[in-house]
This record gives sequence, C-alpha cells and structure tokens, in this order.
Amino acid sequence: MNSTAASPSLMSNQKKNIGYEIKIDVFEGPMELLLFLIRKDRLDIYDIPIAYISDQFQQYIEKIKKLDLSIAGDFVDMASVLMRIKARMLLPSLQRENGVAEDPRDNLVRQLIEYQKMRGAAAHLSKQENMQQQVYGRSPSLLPEIPEILESSPIPEEIESSDLSIFDLISSYLGIKERLEYKEKPHIVQKKEITVEEKMDVILYQLGYRDRILFFDLLSDDDDRLSMTVTFIALLELLRLRQITVRQSRIFGEIWIYPRQTTLPR
Repeated sequence: MNSTAASPSLMSNQKKNIGYEIKIDVFEGPMELLLFLIRKDRLDIYDIPIAYISDQFQQYIEKIKKLDLSIAGDFVDMASVLMRIKARMLLPSLQRENGVAEDPRDNLVRQLIEYQKMRGAAAHLSKQENMQQQVYGRSPSLLPEIPEILESSPIPEEIESSDLSIFDLISSYLGIKERLEYKEKPHIVQKKEITVEEKMDVILYQLGYRDRILFFDLLSDDDDRLSMTVTFIALLELLRLRQITVRQSRIFGEIWIYPRQTTLPR
C-alpha cells in the first residue's frame, strides 16, 4: 500500500539532511510571540483572555518544535508564567490596600507595553539604517539587464518589514504548507538533495534579477516537504544575516521578500 506520509526514518533524518538548527531566540523571544498572538486575534492588550492566550502560546510552541526549530528556555518560562496567571485568575480576587482588586495580569501587561516601546524604538533605528543604505545603493547603470517577463508588478503600500516577526513567517509557512500538501506524490523521482547553503545562493541569485519574490511562490517551487523546509530555513538564515528583508502588502496579506540594498549574489 502506497502512502504519501513521510516515514519515521525520513522524518528523523530531516534535520541531519538540512544541516542547520535555527534558534528562535536569535530572532525574537517569548514577548514577541505573545504580541503576535494578541495582534493575530485582535485582542485587547489591557484585557488579555489569559486562558485562551496561554493555550495558543503552548500550541504555537508545539508547532515550532515540529519544524525542527530550537526553542529557548525563555519560551518554556513564559509558558509557566501564563499557566500560573491562568490559575490565579480562578482564585478569589485579592484586594490591594486601596480596596481595588488585584489583577494577576498586571505585571505581564506592563512588561508587554514596555517591550512594545523598545520594539518601536528599534524599528525606528532599523528604518533609518535602511534609508542610509539606499543612499549608497548600486547605480541603475550597473544592474544587469532584466527580461521584461521578470519585471515586477507595481509595489502596493506595504507594512514596514520591522512590523513583521518570525512568527508571522512561521504562520504563513504553515498555511502555505497546508495549501500545497496536494503537490506531494507517492512516487517522486529521487533527485540530488540541495543544502541550505545552496538554497541561500539560489534565493540571492533570483533576487539579483527580480526586485522582490512572493513568499508563496518561493515555497511552491519545491516538490516535497523536505525541500520546502530547506527553503524556509535558508530564508530564516538570510534574514539572520541581514541579507534580505520581508514586507507585507497589508495585515495578514501576502509576504514579499526583498534584497537588502547592499546585498549582492554570493
């Protein structure tokens, strides 16, 4: 009987074949994941439904683990904090000296607000840096001729790349992976496995002839789940090395990949 499901031996060898271990904490920590979940479901940061957000946080950690992405201890600590707050919410309210009931979420909300402020300051500095890089960008006369068929469509108004987190990318990746499951066939001709480094070069080469690539198109070019995983990890590594940037046409819209102004194919 044929099956499209990957065998246990194939799944256990995926990380070895890929040859990379991406650490989530290199990009963003548990506070960023909390903000992502709050933004995704349009929740009120001052009135967080703690039971719901705690469950969502745990589920998202499990999703990340299934992608063979390394989770820092900070994420486990935050999951424990959420569980403690969830338990305290079930207890009778404690009264402060002024007679106002104490909300177990208060400290978490303060930390999230402070993190948002720091994030906003970092985003402003990143935007200034990108503008400075564009001043020293390559002259159009030095760019290779681009076939008309590869010319990009007009660029819509976009969300700043600094407003996108790695969790936006993971969420989009999981959604695309679900949409493309039908592509995987039981009888795929074995071909030479491509490494993460090789895929990074392919992405940079494509960006040398196109000013942007749709995230969906990049993943849909792959023939199987392992190839798609390699592509995704290559993309994360290029982001970590600051060789590419990502933007979104609108909230929860399509994600586009751009070369940084100073990036040349390796």
